[in-house]
Amino acid sequence: MAVKKTTKKMSPPKLIEVEKQNNSISTIKKSKLPLFIGIAVVLGLFIYFFKGFFVAATVNGQPIFRFSLIQELEKQGGKRTLDSLITKTLILQEAKKQNITVDKKEVDNEIAKAEDSVKKQGQQLDAILAMQGISRENLKEQIRLEKTIEKLIAKDIQITDKEINDFIEKNKDNLSEASDSAKLKETVKDQLKRQKVSEKFQAWIADIQKQAKINYLVQYP
Repeated sequence: MAVKKTTKKMSPPKLIEVEKQNNSISTIKKSKLPLFIGIAVVLGLFIYFFKGFFVAATVNGQPIFRFSLIQELEKQGGKRTLDSLITKTLILQEAKKQNITVDKKEVDNEIAKAEDSVKKQGQQLDAILAMQGISRENLKEQIRLEKTIEKLIAKDIQITDKEINDFIEKNKDNLSEASDSAKLKETVKDQLKRQKVSEKFQAWIADIQKQAKINYLVQYP
């Protein structure tokens, strides 16, 4: 008796694999879609809120990019500004070596002196700063640097009574009348001391620059 052969119906394996791959790709795309949308939204918000970091201004809708502004500023005063930053860095490095600091009270005292001085002339310090385009924080930074320089190089500077009296006599027409002569002498003494510090500073910073290793990675004309 002959045995009847039966054949199983088989599905094409390749078709099943392709369908599975397509389903996997579709699932991946769907799962990543919210991520892509989220990134796009974050980037959009970043550009919107921080557009000032990229665009300095717009003229009839045409942007002037901040990079272009920086390039132009560098052309006009890049070397001078870089030299100023190098000098400031050298001063602060030297102050750190010698453990020299300027505390908040010292800066505030100088601010108070400046306010008192301009007030006597019928002016306000903040108004003068605004006219010069300087903020109060900028002024504090300048004072802190000046006081640091003073502590670095003013140790041996002496102002005699003769120098003070000679200055007052020579500039009596330009000095405001003060009922307190002791206060006037103290003001003149501070001014003379700053002059001597300024004169000594030029030689001091030149010597510090010679000893420092300064590498210019950007060259300005």
